[in-house]
Amino acid sequence: MTLSYATDDVPARPRLLLITYHFPPDPAIGGLRWQKFVRHAAARGWGVDVIMRDPSELAVADPERVADLPRGVRVYGVRSRTSWLDRFENRAAEVVRGLRTGRGKSSSSSNGNGSSNGNGHANGSDSVTRPPRESSRARAEVGWPRGLRDVTRAYFSAAEHMRGQRWVDDAVQAGRKIVQRGVHRVVISSGPPHFAHDVARRVARGAGLPYVMDMRDAWSQLQRLPEDTASPVRLALTAMSERRAVASAALVVANTGPMRDQLCGSHPHAAPRIIAVPNGYDEETTPPAQAASRPFTIAYAGTIYLDRDPGPLFRGAALAIASLGVTPADFSIQFMGDVQEFNGVPVAQLARDAGIGAFVQLHPPRSRSEALDFLASASMLVQLPQDSDMAIPAKLFEYMRYNAWVFVLAEPGSATELLLQGTDVDIVAPGDVTAIADVLVRRFNAYTSGARGECLSAHERFSRRALATTLFEAVERIAGAPEREREVAPMLKTGEGVRIRG
Repeated sequence: MTLSYATDDVPARPRLLLITYHFPPDPAIGGLRWQKFVRHAAARGWGVDVIMRDPSELAVADPERVADLPRGVRVYGVRSRTSWLDRFENRAAEVVRGLRTGRGKSSSSSNGNGSSNGNGHANGSDSVTRPPRESSRARAEVGWPRGLRDVTRAYFSAAEHMRGQRWVDDAVQAGRKIVQRGVHRVVISSGPPHFAHDVARRVARGAGLPYVMDMRDAWSQLQRLPEDTASPVRLALTAMSERRAVASAALVVANTGPMRDQLCGSHPHAAPRIIAVPNGYDEETTPPAQAASRPFTIAYAGTIYLDRDPGPLFRGAALAIASLGVTPADFSIQFMGDVQEFNGVPVAQLARDAGIGAFVQLHPPRSRSEALDFLASASMLVQLPQDSDMAIPAKLFEYMRYNAWVFVLAEPGSATELLLQGTDVDIVAPGDVTAIADVLVRRFNAYTSGARGECLSAHERFSRRALATTLFEAVERIAGAPEREREVAPMLKTGEGVRIRG
């Protein structure tokens, strides 16, 4: 455990200890919730210590997210330990990938030079010789082992749990060294990864402090699982861990109303201690909107996760494009981030299959500020469908800050649809391709007539400031409220005095 960095010191004050695997400079979207919440904690008089994955292990770091933090934040990194079994597995996986690639090259290359086969794939690639394996499975598809692949999933589920527990043990030791009697008032965990809750539970118990459990996503009731751990073994391990964590928590915070309701049903004894606090939009200056001369642009920024199928959007766009008779100079769909594949299939190929390949552009991941500029350039911001109806993608709250139409592909009764009731957001079921096309045609015609979408920030109930008030008032009912500084504005000063350690 090392002190990775600290923002400017502030006078002595009560502190909270936050356990979260993702936190700045980690660019993962999972780190954004508490990156923003700590600003509101600081404004209420709290200092914050954070235990996260060691930043030196990050493949990509975003220093802009560190600069956004308030004064009085100290961040400690805990490294991941690998076992001999992990190293063996990694080596075996490299060998298998090499064998598969070799077979593909020898069996499919007709001219020996690896040139294109005319179908958009290079000869010798895995996609030529075998269909891609789905990257996820719905919870309803998970069953007890019936074949070798099911046994493999059970093994990977157990191995993943053990890897998490190694980090837990090390993070617990770090937490026990950091906690100071009379200084720290509460221990908070945020997941996924949900093994952060086990760290907080054990540290809080050892220090005699209240424990607050923040769930950004479902745990034992996760509705879609990665394919390689879609096993009853994983479900059993997560159910056991969740019961233990909820039973110990003085407060459980769910990210959505439906998730709170599910938790109350699964843990009725804890229902009075379970609340819902969504993410919320941030009151920050946004880049200027696009010029009127730009084409009508539909944008998506982030990651195409396990169930974010862009296919319905592409098929609806194909109908709209045919109806409008437009060209790529008039109508554009642009994705930025980890958006190259969906379930092993190139997104560019999905666009070509829908007949709109020329209308779709894919951009690699960029810094947060560049992503915000990208969103500001759009006429419409789209949320792709998901079958996890208890979850609300964090990007939806990002979208609320822009003068653009928001288009959501979501089922009726989902957490997203319930949240947006009473707004001007276009919400369409993903399976209704005709309705998707109708929305695109209507908004395109409005755009060409000079209309623009209006940001949703007029709805105060969606602001992170209002939601942070709900969260910290609940925390302070169990931990006590810190004495406020005479001036809290200096606590919100960011970007200066960050000291990087280690």
